[in-house]
Amino acid sequence: MGHSALDGMIVVEIGERRAVAACGLLLAQAGATVIVVEPEDAGDRNKWKSRPTLLAGKHSLSLSADAVEIDRVLQAADVLLFSSDLDRPALAELAARSGADQIVCDITSFGPDAPAQKRGWPEKILQAYSGVADITGPSDAPPTPSDVPVLEFHAGIYAAAGVLAALRVRDRDGVVQRLDVSIHECGINSLATFLPLHYGGKKTQRAGNRHPMAAPWNAYHARDGWLLLCSAKDEHWMKLCDLMGRPELAREGPLVKLVDRVDQVDEVDAVVNQWTGSHSVDECISAFSAGDIASGPIIPVSQFETDANIVHRRMARRVQDPATGRSVLVAGTPLKTSRTPGIEPEAAPPRGNADSGHAEARRKIPSPGSATPRPPCEGLLVLEIGQYTTAPLAARQLSSLGAEVLKIEPLAGEASRAWPPHQAGTGYFFAMSNSGKRSVSLDLRDPADRELFTALVRKADVLVENMKPGSLTRLGFSPSRLEELNPRLVYCGISGFGADSRHPGRPAFDTVVQAMSGLMDLTRVEDIPVKLGISAGDITGGILALYAILAMIAERERSGLGQSIDLAMQDAAVWLTQTAWNGEGRDTCAIFPVSDGYIAAEAGRDDVEAALSGLGDLDRADASMRLRAAGILAVPVRSVAEVAEDPETGSSGTVVRRMRDGLEWPLLGSPIRLSATAPTAAQPIGALGEGRARAEEIAVGGREPEHGITGRRQSVG
Repeated sequence: MGHSALDGMIVVEIGERRAVAACGLLLAQAGATVIVVEPEDAGDRNKWKSRPTLLAGKHSLSLSADAVEIDRVLQAADVLLFSSDLDRPALAELAARSGADQIVCDITSFGPDAPAQKRGWPEKILQAYSGVADITGPSDAPPTPSDVPVLEFHAGIYAAAGVLAALRVRDRDGVVQRLDVSIHECGINSLATFLPLHYGGKKTQRAGNRHPMAAPWNAYHARDGWLLLCSAKDEHWMKLCDLMGRPELAREGPLVKLVDRVDQVDEVDAVVNQWTGSHSVDECISAFSAGDIASGPIIPVSQFETDANIVHRRMARRVQDPATGRSVLVAGTPLKTSRTPGIEPEAAPPRGNADSGHAEARRKIPSPGSATPRPPCEGLLVLEIGQYTTAPLAARQLSSLGAEVLKIEPLAGEASRAWPPHQAGTGYFFAMSNSGKRSVSLDLRDPADRELFTALVRKADVLVENMKPGSLTRLGFSPSRLEELNPRLVYCGISGFGADSRHPGRPAFDTVVQAMSGLMDLTRVEDIPVKLGISAGDITGGILALYAILAMIAERERSGLGQSIDLAMQDAAVWLTQTAWNGEGRDTCAIFPVSDGYIAAEAGRDDVEAALSGLGDLDRADASMRLRAAGILAVPVRSVAEVAEDPETGSSGTVVRRMRDGLEWPLLGSPIRLSATAPTAAQPIGALGEGRARAEEIAVGGREPEHGITGRRQSVG
């Protein structure tokens, strides 16, 4: 049996946040030994509410275990995971006993130094305060927090990537550092498609399942369920009208042109709903697919065990929970790799099943090589063939960690370069998604450019792309060919439903992925499924790619070999929903209107009304203060503009401003806060093709392959 990517790593999971559990899950699914310290009176709050899924594949050590046993496990750990703003004192005390050579990762609402009133905030309150809730839901409905703990899980993924970055520095340079991740900062990072609108002078608003520039694009009710339809071209509308038996609508009258359909979207939706309502979901999807119209069923989490692709990709598995004796679903691993695939999920452990035998070894730490450690990914060369969000996000984060990133663009440039709003022809979204990179424009069908790309592949450490599955293969660069060119290459292909998929060729729109992953099922307004306003499928796919790449780079230090990663956005989004699979109740949150907008309160609506009764018209600040005085956590529901203009957003480095060619650009900082090798938001990307000379320099020998790290493990005690 082969080894796993993180074999030999020992992680002690102390924190009670779901974000901490998500981080531990990813590390365990890549082969780390994860030991959860579990209080006897854990109860059913926070991560304990979803114990069968969030502890799957881990070990449990009782907090009341023998002190010697606990100390031995603590001393053996490479990593300690905790959440200082939420953990009970007995758990927080364990985190304080970390050793000098251990990575301590703290995941909190606003960072470890946040004031008391900003500590311990739950998911839905953070969605409200970070701007995420305000852009979710229909325009004529209140802001909508999702039942999916998307921000906590994003923080967990960033934390897992940060852990691997910190361990890389420790094992290479002998420097140990602390890692902090703010969930609120992860929320602001998730606004990457909305912040550009604000900085370009546009107003952001809720749009439900509609698209501001396309119609029909919405969720529609079929005879037996819901489906999503995405039509962005007049030719799609013509095909749709033909199959609905209304061909005249696409050939004459007020709905022929896309711009007119957007203006009269209510009428368009009524026409489509009338047709879908008389057909089954399968009949609708079959007809739309035959017309090459992007669509997908809105899959409830209750159907995960029968969905063809979710079953094929093994993303939900039924096991027996030893703690309760129930049959439960646990999440599969989103790590699908060619040599060291992620570990299949197991049942959560019986309480207190761990002993010191699970932690008998620890890594030998080299002596510090210099007073100033190098950035974690310094020396790595990353090639990105990316567009829009997923691959560009992963490559941008690798750049912030010190990697050199060459962005391979078509000769006309990536499509989002010109997306409005823009400055001097470059879109804010493109600039924000591609900071720290060099642009190299290539035509991979041209022999000379193919030769240059081949030479770059031979020198690269990472190739990450989000082209349609099979596109690189058709250009002559299949995974096997890439391995032949460079056996040390870590290749990550990101797609909507996986290269190994039951949906080959299905368009990978974020909205379709949200529909087919349970995200829309768990985000409802008056029982109508709606997508999260943020591009949750895209963003989760991008940061999971970052983590997967770092994990496979860590494995390469031992084996000397790279491998390919098949990362599916649907897998990533399904993984986000696992806290709603086994009958867990919804987190309480009331969205309540006040004189200047809405507040979000961690209470039922009746409790909020009772606490504010008789106080007259209150604004958000006053209402939140009154509720806090009554013992109810409440915050204003903030807009994207309010989040962007908050002075703290700039002073914290969440958004930084950089100059290039006389223009100032707002860029996103990294949520991975490392104490000794802090990621940097580098310069804005330059003009199309400006990095060609650098690419040619590398191709002819201006770079040596990155050498491995030699740290090994030794016995303890």
